[in-house]
Amino acid sequence: MCKRDSSTSDNLFSYYLMTEIPFSVFNQNFEVITGLRVENNLLRINTYEDSRSVQVKIPLNISSFKHDLLPAFSLIYRMNDASNLRLSYSKTVNRPQFREIAPFNLSLIHI
Repeated sequence: MCKRDSSTSDNLFSYYLMTEIPFSVFNQNFEVITGLRVENNLLRINTYEDSRSVQVKIPLNISSFKHDLLPAFSLIYRMNDASNLRLSYSKTVNRPQFREIAPFNLSLIHI
């Protein structure tokens, strides 16, 4: 029988800068909204395997550091007081869960 103890941590640090710039072209009102999000993510798994057949603990440490630049841009055309037409772009990120980067099978038991 094999016992596995582990600890995990997920630290996300982010910064965001945004600006809004209204302007007119041929008496038509527009606005540009642009921004940049900077994310630093550190994901850690620290574990060891304690095998009863061998009296040795095997350490296993995984660190994953990601630095992401996530821009956003919107161009808004103010058609009238009740309607806007917006063209937007943004970059997003989907981060892995602990079980997706662990080098072992993770079983969850629900009682």
